[in-house]
Order: sequence, then C-alpha cells, then structure tokens
Amino acid sequence: MSSPSPCAILEVTDDGLGIDPAKREIAFQRFTRLDPSRSGDTGGTGPGLAIARQIAEASGRSLQLEDSS
Repeated sequence: MSSPSPCAILEVTDDGLGIDPAKREIAFQRFTRLDPSRSGDTGGTGPGLAIARQIAEASGRSLQLEDSS
C-alpha cells in the first residue's frame, strides 16, 4: 500500500472584479491580459500564471482558478 503524496494548496484572494469563469483557462496563456484597459505600466507582463502552471505540471501537480467561497 502506498502512502498518499504530499499536497500543497495555495490560496490567493482577488480583491478586484475576479476572472470570468469562461476566461479562466485563457488566463494561463503567456502574456494574456484579460482587461484590455491595463497597460504594462500599471500591471504585470502576463507570464506569471503560465509559468506557475508549467512548474506545477512538471512536478505532477495542477494549478487552477476557482471561485472563493
């Protein structure tokens, strides 16, 4: 019998408008900006979620966006 693998859950709370459920997978594409009004001067460059998911998947894990409850 094998023991369960360790699991980590990282929870980040969005204090903004949130991400439309229909656009959550798109948010993992590199350099994606879901809000066209944001410029590079006021926000990030966009690859963060894509890189984070790639790291998670390379270690046999997953990364997803969910509603907070």
